[in-house]
Amino acid sequence: MRELRMMHEVKVEYKPTYNQENLTKLSSCADACSFLRDIWEDDILYRERFYMLMLNQANKVIGFTLIGIGGSSSVSIDIKMIMQSAILTHSQGIVLAHNHPSGNLTPSEADIRITKRLNEACKVMDIKLIDHIILTENNYYSFAESGIL
Repeated sequence: MRELRMMHEVKVEYKPTYNQENLTKLSSCADACSFLRDIWEDDILYRERFYMLMLNQANKVIGFTLIGIGGSSSVSIDIKMIMQSAILTHSQGIVLAHNHPSGNLTPSEADIRITKRLNEACKVMDIKLIDHIILTENNYYSFAESGIL
């Protein structure tokens, strides 16, 4: 007896509910850091988090999402999840950010490697990786300002 297999419809939908005039425009890394600090949880000193800001063509923030929560020294992320969020929101650009609870602003080899891989994925999808920012309690490191992006 043959088993009947049923296919399930997948519906992808995005219905923005924001007013363009009320969106925050990012003109610099400092603007992005200020926005990120406003949304960051109070655990910047003891737990790594990885956030993504989604931007429209005018560099206005149309949304943000928490990509991952880690431990005291690392956070695991999935490139597919990042690209999915960017594509579903029709983002023209994205800003990535994670924190270093240690206070060390130097990007790790893993930070550099994942940034390069994400940049390649963004190029394929015609989405601009504007920056990857490492935050500490009082400072930041910008991959864009450092010439890595």
